[in-house]
Amino acid sequence: MTRSERRRPRSALARALAALAAGASLLAAGPAAGDDTGTIVGRVFDATTRVPLPLANVLLNTVPVRWWTAADGEGHFVLKDVSGGAWEITATAPGYQTVVGSVPVGAGETTGVSFSLSPGSDTLRVRQRQVGPRAPLVVSFPRVTELQGEGLIGSWYSVEFPRALGFSGDGRRLALGTRSGLTAYRARGGQLLVDREWRFPAVGPLDLAVVAGPEGVVRLQVAADSLALVTEAVADFADWPVERLAGAGVYPHLRVAFSDDRRRLAAWGTAARRPVVWQVADGRRLATLATELEVRCAAFTPDAGGLLLGGEGAGRVVELWDLAVGRRRGSLRADSAGAATRSLAVDPRGRYFVTGGADLALTCWSLDDLARRWRLAPTGCCAGEFLALSPDGEVLVTGSGSGLLFVDTGTGAVIRKLKTNHERGIRDAVFAPDGETLATIGYDSRLALWSLERLFSRRQ
Repeated sequence: MTRSERRRPRSALARALAALAAGASLLAAGPAAGDDTGTIVGRVFDATTRVPLPLANVLLNTVPVRWWTAADGEGHFVLKDVSGGAWEITATAPGYQTVVGSVPVGAGETTGVSFSLSPGSDTLRVRQRQVGPRAPLVVSFPRVTELQGEGLIGSWYSVEFPRALGFSGDGRRLALGTRSGLTAYRARGGQLLVDREWRFPAVGPLDLAVVAGPEGVVRLQVAADSLALVTEAVADFADWPVERLAGAGVYPHLRVAFSDDRRRLAAWGTAARRPVVWQVADGRRLATLATELEVRCAAFTPDAGGLLLGGEGAGRVVELWDLAVGRRRGSLRADSAGAATRSLAVDPRGRYFVTGGADLALTCWSLDDLARRWRLAPTGCCAGEFLALSPDGEVLVTGSGSGLLFVDTGTGAVIRKLKTNHERGIRDAVFAPDGETLATIGYDSRLALWSLERLFSRRQ
């Protein structure tokens, strides 16, 4: 990032997001419709085994309004835009007793509710707030520690664990992906407002990813051993750079990657013994790569003509495949490249790629001849778990403990360390298209936005 770039006028998005520092409290799962409403979040589980009860029904019943929702696969649920006041709330699940209690909802507040259901067919009415690990209804008001760190624009707590995030091509929208859906936000009046939501069905075909295709929004589904691409024509999302990846333990354990133009899709994982590349527009299979790697990550070259595979196997840790002929163009061997590769990032201009190794080291390689350009020794417990490149390819970001590490891609020198109080570390990061804003999600279910102008102005 050059000095002239650091002094550029801030974009409209950056100026709008800067207002977030002034204060509005907002859950990333969705904002309230107004200042007079609140949110109820919670979980339903078995009173004896403490196992979550997926698809349990949760109902708010205060005449004349009724809210109903179903818990997800981990027993979590959320009810948004609930008017302030005392609400009767009911939880039911097949084979379990029905629990009815009262929940106070404060305007602009979030109330946490836990249901502990016992086997039976009767109805248990809880007249007072209960306490204890096996109480049928426990009401609490979660207090989340405010995120801290230099350059922070704003942060929000997500009711569901965030799995993926990204900006739209024009930088005006930010999306957060969770197990149950994808939500797109836009900045307005110091808040992140919900622009559009996709909710994934709890039963039926598994939605594996939502990204943009040439005809609009593409939803990738998997049923049994087949993949289906479903297109939703939404012109405003023509270049949407967000994908939702299946988490560990979700059949068929597939991971996916899309080319920069969103016209090609690669999938790999334990259910796909060999990575497969498709053409998004018509679903035509372009290549099946006969690699011996246990693939952990993959990334297309900028022209979408090549695919980098990272992992470990047959003495190799990285392979570069030519998709036109379906053959391996080159590889990095473990004896020269080091530990298994767990993350990859490719320069948008096609000059190099960076690998994050299982030994927590970062290495930069020339994309033309796979020669090593530089290597950065381990710098933190999360280094290399994720990699994010600035739009100009000049700055690399990775995790460093609970903070971030900024690296000059030309020299491999550390140019900035950012300390935050993201508990248990940062899961992923992505740059806005203008390179002025960075978004992060942490294992503490926090979404945060950072100003690159503020961070790098201190270097002068």
